[in-house]
Amino acid sequence: MTEDTPLDDAEEDGVPRVAQADSAHAPTSEDLLRALPDTTVVDPPLIFLTAIATVVVLIGLFLNNVAIIVGAMVVSPLLSPINGFTLELAVGRPHRAFAHLRAFVILLFLVVILSAAITTVLFSFGPVVFTPQILSRFERRDVYLVMAVLLGFAAMVAQVKGFHETLVGIGISIALLPPLAVAGIALALFRTNSLSALALAFDNIIGVTIGGFLGVFYFKLGLAGRARRPLVRTFGILLVLLALLYLNLLLTS
Repeated sequence: MTEDTPLDDAEEDGVPRVAQADSAHAPTSEDLLRALPDTTVVDPPLIFLTAIATVVVLIGLFLNNVAIIVGAMVVSPLLSPINGFTLELAVGRPHRAFAHLRAFVILLFLVVILSAAITTVLFSFGPVVFTPQILSRFERRDVYLVMAVLLGFAAMVAQVKGFHETLVGIGISIALLPPLAVAGIALALFRTNSLSALALAFDNIIGVTIGGFLGVFYFKLGLAGRARRPLVRTFGILLVLLALLYLNLLLTS
């Protein structure tokens, strides 16, 4: 048995299923995965939703309107591939997990590129004003790392307990989508501080993912033993990255 093969009790439609959790009423990782949209492939609907969310958040940023920025998060699909990545690792399927991760990275690039393209068009008609909502996304703080971890954990709690996760998804999207859009704006205008916005988004991505992992460990989701090694190994790598990000914040503040 390879490390990628989970310890299955049965198979359904060719997809391995893990043993049920200790409590008959407690959802397993497989149950949670079935409740998520499949984001292993970047299909047109996923691209369409990401594009809409990007356009709306740009309008909110340029108008300095928080309500519009929050509204963009309602359609943002950035939470699903993060949770898919974590839960697939929990059930011992790293190949599918990294398919979710690959789709997530593609969506991040889409946000940045589309933001840069729209900003370039707007700049051709006149100067682009950096509103307070835009300027605030160039600033990194250690409290944002803590917030991202809490949001990631809250998202997993919402899934396991059956809470409506739209509000959690909005919170996570606020942590991810606007900094990426601001990075695209800065890139289009050849601003050197575009790296600051990208760094803020990266801080939040790592924090949210670590929070999701903590939720998996807390609720004892997924497999045990050797099949759990990819999950633990990836979590260790993320912790190292988080420590390096925090050290970088201390040195640059």
